[in-house]
Amino acid sequence: MLRQPGTRSRSGCLECKGRKRRCGEEQPACRGCVARGLECSYIYNRHQAQFRFRISKGADPGIPVQKRPHWHFIAFSMQDVETLAQRYQLPQESQSSQDEPSCLERTLAWLPIVEPDISLPLWPFDHHTELESQLYQYYLSVLCHARVFQDNERNRYRRLVAPHCQTRGPLWHAVISLSANDRQTKQSHSSVVNYGRLALTHKLTSLELLRQSVGDSSAANENIMACLLLCSLEIASGNRPDWIQHAEGGSTILSTFPEVIDPEIWSFAYYYFHLRRTFLRTTEYGQTEYPPSSTPDALLLLPPPPSTHPRSTTEIQAHMGCSPGLLDLIAEITELTVLKREWRLASASSLESEEWMLDRATSIRSRLQPLQQTVPEAGSTHLQLSAECFHVAADLLLRLACDMPLSQPSLRDTLRALLGLLGRVIHDALERQLFPMWPLFVAGCLSIDDSDRQRVLGYFAILERAWPVSNIPSALEAIQTVWKSRDLNPGVGDAFDWQCVIAKMGWKLALT
Repeated sequence: MLRQPGTRSRSGCLECKGRKRRCGEEQPACRGCVARGLECSYIYNRHQAQFRFRISKGADPGIPVQKRPHWHFIAFSMQDVETLAQRYQLPQESQSSQDEPSCLERTLAWLPIVEPDISLPLWPFDHHTELESQLYQYYLSVLCHARVFQDNERNRYRRLVAPHCQTRGPLWHAVISLSANDRQTKQSHSSVVNYGRLALTHKLTSLELLRQSVGDSSAANENIMACLLLCSLEIASGNRPDWIQHAEGGSTILSTFPEVIDPEIWSFAYYYFHLRRTFLRTTEYGQTEYPPSSTPDALLLLPPPPSTHPRSTTEIQAHMGCSPGLLDLIAEITELTVLKREWRLASASSLESEEWMLDRATSIRSRLQPLQQTVPEAGSTHLQLSAECFHVAADLLLRLACDMPLSQPSLRDTLRALLGLLGRVIHDALERQLFPMWPLFVAGCLSIDDSDRQRVLGYFAILERAWPVSNIPSALEAIQTVWKSRDLNPGVGDAFDWQCVIAKMGWKLALT
């Protein structure tokens, strides 16, 4: 029996269904919409959800793109656009007859200026599975942005990794493992993909390929970056101590093949390992009290980058959050603290040694206080505030090295100033971006008042929501253990009692 016009159905136009009117379902527009002057549109697939976005058609001719069976992210620079657009330029006579700039010219004028040497290669994912391609694009678009204090065209996690991912080498599998590990959120149980197993599989494959190519000098650059990402993987998985082995492996490769290492990779890897080694040393209690050394020799003997990349500079690095010069001062403060403790525990301290250590601390302070960290061009406020947090935290560490007690009023004022700076960096509107973990950890370990501890817990609560898979829970656990030990043993220990607690627990914290 034929359905009469005007009866109710599930295939009516969107306007009639939204107004709860009967639709005649005439094509291309129903009578009701024509009479009311409305735009009539249908959803032909009843299982298809309503469109949330409308895509407008431009008036200018577009560049034809080969249709693919699945959606892909495209990562390219201005030079890649120019290369692709040369095949689709308009005829010369049609261009000369127009006074207005072409679509390509307007597009290139709108794009940000990108240096030619950081152009990302465009290559098909034919030799990779669809899931691997998606995880690779997830790394480029999400993880690279989240692992720096400011994301721009100079992001080294993107520009130094992408050129070496054209083959299924150790770096490729490290990227896939890092992306899969990051996808392990609380909602992952409803997914058909077991990201935990996938991350472990690609991690083992990357390690196996590293063992096979570790002696190949032609693969040294890729192997260093693979060790760097595997180190990040272990840190993001809860500060597993294996991150030290990966850092030691990357440092060994760097020391073995210095003549073939790209200078930019050398500089990036050096400061990556040097930063984590320095912050690890700030949590150690010293080798005299606890014989096993938690700092590998390869990290201690890490060769500095070439002269074209000076070690000490005041410019803030986007992947560090502070300047290399400030990092070197933090390393000097840490070594002075360890040396002072070892001398005192060995009863080798004397009046001359105490005077020497005081002069050393005074020299460090004379360089630390006037240090002005310069913000790079187009630097963000987040980057500048993070650098100030590192500066204040280094000043607190130096005060502790000079035997200042935790209850000293000037130290408490500096601590509250640091907590105030952290509050400007870590807030509810914070996007998933790198944050000053080491200053927050130092502030937490030095907090003895309930009000200060409450502020620290509030910052960690915000960070745990932004970083569901990270080393944040392990850092918070270490701080809470220090608080419990201090509350149960009041008046016992010195200003570095938190280092003793961390050393007893055997934690190898990478505070980044």
